[in-house]
Amino acid sequence: MKKEIIYLNITSFPLAIERVLDLSLRERPVAIAPLSSDRAVLWEVSTEAKGFGICKGMPSAQARRICKDLKIIAPRPDFYRRVNQQIEEKIISKMTPVYEIEKPGHIYLDMTGSQRLLGQISDVAFSLQKDIEKSFRLTPSIGSSKNKMVSKVAAKSVSPSKEIFQVKEGAEPDFLAPLPITVLPIIRDMAKKTSDTSFDDLNLKTVLDILNLNFYALEIAFGKNAGLVFDMARGVDKTPLFPSARDKILFEESYLEEDTNDLIILRSTLAQLLEKATFRMRRGGVYAQGVRVSLRYSDYKFVSRERRFKKESFDSSDFLPVVFDLFQKIFTRRTRVRFLSLEFFDLKTTEIQLSLFEEKKICSVLDEIKERFGEKIFLVRKEVS
Repeated sequence: MKKEIIYLNITSFPLAIERVLDLSLRERPVAIAPLSSDRAVLWEVSTEAKGFGICKGMPSAQARRICKDLKIIAPRPDFYRRVNQQIEEKIISKMTPVYEIEKPGHIYLDMTGSQRLLGQISDVAFSLQKDIEKSFRLTPSIGSSKNKMVSKVAAKSVSPSKEIFQVKEGAEPDFLAPLPITVLPIIRDMAKKTSDTSFDDLNLKTVLDILNLNFYALEIAFGKNAGLVFDMARGVDKTPLFPSARDKILFEESYLEEDTNDLIILRSTLAQLLEKATFRMRRGGVYAQGVRVSLRYSDYKFVSRERRFKKESFDSSDFLPVVFDLFQKIFTRRTRVRFLSLEFFDLKTTEIQLSLFEEKKICSVLDEIKERFGEKIFLVRKEVS
C-alpha cells in the first residue's frame, strides 16, 4: 500500500502559544529565557528577533544590547507540554492511530490507507490545519509525501507561512535538488560529529551537487555512509514512525501564584490537586494503580517520582500519605518551587472491593456537595478549623 506521511510543524511552538495568550507579543522581537540572570541563554527566538542577529543559545544580556526592544518572557515548559498533549488527544489521535511526536508542536502522522474514509491527502492536511486553528488558534505548516524525511523538509520549506506543501511520488529528487545539503538528516548528523571539511573541498552546497557525484567521489566525501547519503538525496527514507506509549492517565497541575518553598503552601496545593483528581476518578468510574508526583523549581530543574498503590481506591485520604511521601523525596533543595503536578496512571474501570459498605455512598454525597457549592468547600473548612 502506498505510504502517505504528514508532518505537522508549528514554528517556535512555545512562542506561538505565548502569542496566542498575549496579542501584544505579535510582530515584535520576542525571546523565551529564564529571567533570573542576565547570563541565562535564550530558549526560543522569534523571526523578528532573528532579523537583528539574535539566536537561540545567546546570553540574555547580549541579546538586549543588540535589540533594545527585545521582549524576554519566562518559559513555561510544563504548560507547553500540556498544550501539545491536548492537540494530541483532541485532534491527532482522532485522525489516525499511528503518529509520532518528534517534539511538542512537531508531529508525524501516518495517513496510509485513509483516503477512502477521509478523502485525498490534501483535504486531510487542510482539515488538520483548520481544526488546530479553530481549537487552539495556532497556525501549523504542513508537508506531505511518501516518507518522513521529505514530509518534514516540505513543511519546513513553507514555515512559518500558513501553507500546505505536498510532494508527489516520484517528484522527491526534483524537490530536494535546489535545497542546501543540510536538509538531509545524515549530513546534519555528520556535520555535528566531525570537523571534516570534505563538503567544502568538493564544493557541495546543494542536494543537486550530491546527485551529480559519481560513487567514487561519494565514498571519498562520506565514506561508509555514501549509499545512505545518495538515497536521501533522491528522497528515499525508510525510517518508520515510532509511536510513543499512550497509556491513559489522569493529570492535575498547578502553577503557583508566586515561587515558594513554604512547605505548608506546597502541601496544601498538593492536597487540592489530589481532591480534584479523585473527584474526576469517581465521576469517570476509574481507579488508579499508581501516581507520579512532579515539581519544577524556579531555576527550571524538573524532578519527579512515582509509586504504585498496594490497593485500588478512589478516596483521596488513601492516596494522601503516598503523595506527601513522594513529595518529600523530591523536595530536596532550598530553591523555590514554581510548578506542581500529580499524574495518576494505569487507570482501570473494573469494580474494586471496598473496606466499608458506606464508603462509596459517603464519597458520592461529598461529590454532590462539591458540584453544587464548588470543589474548594471542604478545603476551606479544614483551613478554618
